[in-house]
Amino acid sequence: MRTQYLHQQRPGVECDLSHGRTTWLHFKPTYKHLGFTYAASQSIDVELRSCIGQAQQAIPTIGKPILFNRHLEVRLRLSRVLVETKLFYGLGTWRTPTLRQMQTLRTAHVNMLRKVMRIDPTHHHANAKILAQTDTLDVRVLLALDRLRYARKLFTVGPEFLQHLVHVEHSSSLDSWLHGLAADLQGMNQVIPGSVPFDDTQDFTEVIDY
Repeated sequence: MRTQYLHQQRPGVECDLSHGRTTWLHFKPTYKHLGFTYAASQSIDVELRSCIGQAQQAIPTIGKPILFNRHLEVRLRLSRVLVETKLFYGLGTWRTPTLRQMQTLRTAHVNMLRKVMRIDPTHHHANAKILAQTDTLDVRVLLALDRLRYARKLFTVGPEFLQHLVHVEHSSSLDSWLHGLAADLQGMNQVIPGSVPFDDTQDFTEVIDY
């Protein structure tokens, strides 16, 4: 149905009305459900732009009295609560982002930290230095942590149909959510060897049971 009605030059359908009239019902390529923006292209680009836009809009609203107040020692913590929750909303549920998408998210995140720390944009500061000054993790690590937390919930209390769907997606896509989880589990075992029983990127049975 997505191919038939959306992937067309003129997405939509002709509707027959009363008195013999007809009208064209246009189908939008994106829609929002439970705070997440779905796109007909199955890309997270639209959701990524939405999250960045909401976070950027939040900064001017609370910037001067809170985020840019040098006398407020907890302004970074407030930024994480009031701004980063918008930027990283649903991060752990996203299908695996591309390198370009990760860089877009990383740039937006670091720029927001620069504003909170009131770093002159004309002064060059490496991203690693800004992350160290603010005791903040890189977005790739934040993604892994959020995805691992979501995976624990999914495979312990999540509905069976959703657990089944992530495996179906994994078998028919190269950038599925489970592909990302596999990379996170491998990375976790590199940091803490043997922390989780996972060494086969195609078989998740043992780690799910764990």
